[in-house]
Amino acid sequence: MAKTLGLPSKYAPHLSATLGMAGGIAAAATSGKPILWGILAGVFLGAAACSIYDQGKKRVRE
Repeated sequence: MAKTLGLPSKYAPHLSATLGMAGGIAAAATSGKPILWGILAGVFLGAAACSIYDQGKKRVRE
């Protein structure tokens, strides 16, 4: 989605981590968990999403 808006693909991991962090903070705020928990969970989920996408892309090429 961000690529269609003109974002270079080298910034995709940063965008994914930032969006994950924002989502994690929102989830932490609504569930009563500490904000740090939300930040860490969001960063890990964003990083995992990028990694899973990259691995899938590599498998398709093979």
